[in-house]
Amino acid sequence: MIKRSEVFLKQLVLLIDLAVLVMAFLGTYYLRASVHAFYRADFIPGSDVLGPLKSLDSYLSLLLLILPLWIGTLYLLGAYGGLRVKSYRPTAWLVLKACTLGLLCFGSVVFILKLHYVSRSFMALFFVLSFCLLALERALLMACFHVVLRRGYFHRNLLIV
Repeated sequence: MIKRSEVFLKQLVLLIDLAVLVMAFLGTYYLRASVHAFYRADFIPGSDVLGPLKSLDSYLSLLLLILPLWIGTLYLLGAYGGLRVKSYRPTAWLVLKACTLGLLCFGSVVFILKLHYVSRSFMALFFVLSFCLLALERALLMACFHVVLRRGYFHRNLLIV
């Protein structure tokens, strides 16, 4: 019973991570669009600070690259093991390492495939937003786990004779 609940919790956290990463991606696109609108005001005459912003449809294909990269790095670094016993600081550090590794892999793929429409500001905004949202999500999940554990769920009584 406990093993099944552990597998269910891992799958649930994985699905929540996917949803959080999609929200971070969409938030990044709209933040980048607002930054682009800000620079269109031409506060710096004669300079092209940001290139033209493509439509959301062209960026959505990047989601097929980003989701496996981020989830894969989280999995490789052990973010889905022992969910109930971790504390916040090591979890936040783990999320930071996973986001950094994901950003390095994503930047490498963008460079190799010559995806010129993906700007450094987009990648930096996505890194910051994904780290903040994933760390917040993990903190909320750990708080929920602690409440559930205090109420006596996910415990197994054993008698050792």
